[in-house]
Amino acid sequence: MIDRMKILLTKFYKIPFLNLYWDEKERDAFKSCLRDNQIVNGDKNAEFSSAFCKKTGLQTAIGTNLGRSAIQLALESIQKEQGAEVIVPSFGCSGTVQPILQAGLMPRFCDVGPDGNIRAEDIENAATAKTRAVIVPGLYGKSVDWKDINRLTKGTKWFVIDDATQTLGLKDAGKNGNACVFSFALGKLLSSTGGGVLGYNGPRPEPYLEKEMYRNVMGRAANVILLAGMRKYTLPAFTIQYALLSKIRPNTFSFEKKAMANLDASIALCQLDKMDRAMENRRRNAKILMDELCGIDRIELPDFGVGHVFTKFNIVLKTKDEKYRPKSARGTFVTKFVRHMAKAGIECEWSYLPLHLRAPYTEYGHGKLENTEQIWWRNVSLPVAPGLSEENMKTVGKAAKDFFSKNAQ
Repeated sequence: MIDRMKILLTKFYKIPFLNLYWDEKERDAFKSCLRDNQIVNGDKNAEFSSAFCKKTGLQTAIGTNLGRSAIQLALESIQKEQGAEVIVPSFGCSGTVQPILQAGLMPRFCDVGPDGNIRAEDIENAATAKTRAVIVPGLYGKSVDWKDINRLTKGTKWFVIDDATQTLGLKDAGKNGNACVFSFALGKLLSSTGGGVLGYNGPRPEPYLEKEMYRNVMGRAANVILLAGMRKYTLPAFTIQYALLSKIRPNTFSFEKKAMANLDASIALCQLDKMDRAMENRRRNAKILMDELCGIDRIELPDFGVGHVFTKFNIVLKTKDEKYRPKSARGTFVTKFVRHMAKAGIECEWSYLPLHLRAPYTEYGHGKLENTEQIWWRNVSLPVAPGLSEENMKTVGKAAKDFFSKNAQ
């Protein structure tokens, strides 16, 4: 019990992983929605959709309450029969799977490349006669190699979704596939109190979406402010809450597909105005970490030279003395690193647990997942949020270097 309390106390981070990049504009937008009783209803959804199209070059942007709602909405538009499958990387966010199921389809997990991004060969190896769609995420904010994927899918009737949730800000974000989706949840380049977009590079009729309930919008907004805006002080409480809820309601991932709330759209408009600056700050912070950590033999750094937003600054730890264990267990070297950083007051984020290992998705089909099973337990992300300072980044780099100097072998 004492050891658990000590770990909990380390969660009062000086440098948190999540950091709301908000100022008076976002706060005024929040107050305005409250004052005018326009949390759910209002004209900001239409205004945001128009502004988002202008910013990204899309012709159609349909606002939804969540990014996963946009995925479900896209998949509901395709013809399907019982047992029809959607190819999706196992190494990625669980938010891509539930909308597949709620759209009446089945996920089929595929592998990724060494950098975590899906490749044409991974799609080809996972494809079956039942394949009807493919979801292509750009992991961590790194651009996907679309050339080979487009060549592979061109001769098929597969519905291809560009999951540009983490690549928003890049020139090719949302420009490939039959549709594209974006999320404005915590940690994304554009972070609102919620919301997402289903986008098309052509005209599409606006579908009818029910309004989200007031209490759900406000509950999500309060969660964002407490979890990210006050993260230095509230994370231990949220850690306890998460642990309790996981016991009471394990493996609960269902959601309701709704329209984007006026509050979410109002704050998203403010974020859209500063999106370029947010990306510049992320890349600046990533460059500082690259300079601080280059030359360390026991880590693989991301490629700064390619198209990269650095939604996450992910590093891969080289662990010669560890073998992959096919269970939801983190590597011991990575665990040791994360605990070292926590003691220095720095929050890191664990890697994605592969979806084929995660209940309740273990029953779904997949091919060989060699890269996924070799990299997930050696991955960890360092904080590069746009609101963090250059001094913060140097502190993160110094703490990481200190760890590797003590664990050089």
